[in-house]
Amino acid sequence: MSEHHEMGPSAQHRRRKCPGSRNMELGMPDKTSSDAAEGTMLHTACEAKLLYGDMPPGLTQEQQSVVHVAVEFAKHHLEGMTPLAERRVVALHSDGSPLFFGTADVIGVTLNANDESWGIVADYKFGRDPVDAPVDNDQMAALALACHDTFGLAAVKALIIQPRAPWGEERCREYTFTDWGALRRHFMNVDAACREPDAPLVPGWSQCHYCKAFEVCPAAKNVREAPILQVMNKSLPAVCDLPDDVLANFYRRWKFAEKYANEVKQELKGRAESNGGTCGGWELGKGAEERKVEDIIGARERIGGVAPITSQEFMACASLSLPKLEAMVKTLLDVSSKQKTSMAKVKELVAECLGDLITYTRKDGSLKDKGVLAP
Repeated sequence: MSEHHEMGPSAQHRRRKCPGSRNMELGMPDKTSSDAAEGTMLHTACEAKLLYGDMPPGLTQEQQSVVHVAVEFAKHHLEGMTPLAERRVVALHSDGSPLFFGTADVIGVTLNANDESWGIVADYKFGRDPVDAPVDNDQMAALALACHDTFGLAAVKALIIQPRAPWGEERCREYTFTDWGALRRHFMNVDAACREPDAPLVPGWSQCHYCKAFEVCPAAKNVREAPILQVMNKSLPAVCDLPDDVLANFYRRWKFAEKYANEVKQELKGRAESNGGTCGGWELGKGAEERKVEDIIGARERIGGVAPITSQEFMACASLSLPKLEAMVKTLLDVSSKQKTSMAKVKELVAECLGDLITYTRKDGSLKDKGVLAP
């Protein structure tokens, strides 16, 4: 992954909601996490699969399924185009100077019926919580503007491809941007607001969640300290007695405290690892070892030489990845019919074919805050 611009597409939501975040984050290193590391690995795998057809080694079956689904969505929308992956694009100020740059996961450029250049920019999201649709997404609008300026496009279709989106949620959403004047003015205004020496710090979960300055930001500190002090001072009433507005706002604040506690935990584990397994009375336990078998067919052949297991008995121990099956069915249909089959049609065909063999379960939905953090 390339370096990030302080006003780049992925930071635009944070900059719009909290202009002071730019000044707070300047000079701070990027944070690392297991989720970020997996995201980088899956982006790299998608690039290899899209451009060269190769699935890199070292991925779990679930991760391979995620890559299959993500790339199939991208290929469907890029039909007839030469895909560009991990390409830097630059958005321009009205005077032609660089406004910001970013890296697009996938880009495709072609001509429409009027010989006007138009393009597609796609962004892979590997989290499970639904993200804002492209029409309401600062990052996608910024990428669209940067692609417009870099390639001289009349229109840009922005895609969010989220293969792990919950069942029932769309895994590929799109919106076509064309009003470049309005977008440019918007991002120039955000840029100007962020460059003010006294740009305000405005805490809120969506802008603070991935902010590099979270631990040192005074605005975030004030938000997270309140619930911690309440818990330590035992000044909280029973949860069932809290009014709706108090309950909702306490949880908004508690998410800040919880994030801080998680960062404390990671720091504590890091120090324990560097100090022989202990830190301040905490002892680092031995992590559980995970076991997995990637080669299902090879496992069937080998286990048959040890125990008289039937194929039916063996299959009862295995699980089927529907996303991977759908991706495979799509590939076979494309080859046999010599034309592209949409992923939506493939999902419909598989669901109709398997019928009652598919069981549907829905996990508890995640809370999405539509309110405002109260003082």
